[in-house]
Amino acid sequence: MQKNALATVFYLLITSATAETVSFPSFDIDLADGWEYVTEPISGNDLTPIIRIRRPDGIGVLSIRSFDAPGVVNADVLRGLTNVEHSIDLAWTHWGEYSGYHLGYVENDTYYRHWWLAHERTILLISYDCDPAQKDIEAVTIDTIVRSITAHDAAAR
Repeated sequence: MQKNALATVFYLLITSATAETVSFPSFDIDLADGWEYVTEPISGNDLTPIIRIRRPDGIGVLSIRSFDAPGVVNADVLRGLTNVEHSIDLAWTHWGEYSGYHLGYVENDTYYRHWWLAHERTILLISYDCDPAQKDIEAVTIDTIVRSITAHDAAAR
């Protein structure tokens, strides 16, 4: 426990430096110093690429996909996209300019955090995965990155 706490403090000191703003067609996002991203195109269809964000010597990967809906996305539509049983309570929360649902869980020895977020017509599907024993090490930075997402004007796209 003490090792994890010390590692978290050290990690936060290292990653609390300046952020780099990266622009994508639907949104901008601030990456913590030392974090990198790649885009993985999806071939054979019209789906947007997956954006993978990680620190090279980090423990997990944050993945983001964006979609443009035909109309403004409301809470009920977004809840339907989660594929999470309705018996599981998901609270509507705000993450920067986006709002939606968030869930963390362990499955098959991997810790997952998922966000289903929307702003007007843009839907973001975000996931983070890592070793369950290390899930708290990058948590604050991951939250900061997700909260930094700012929307582009849908009419300008």
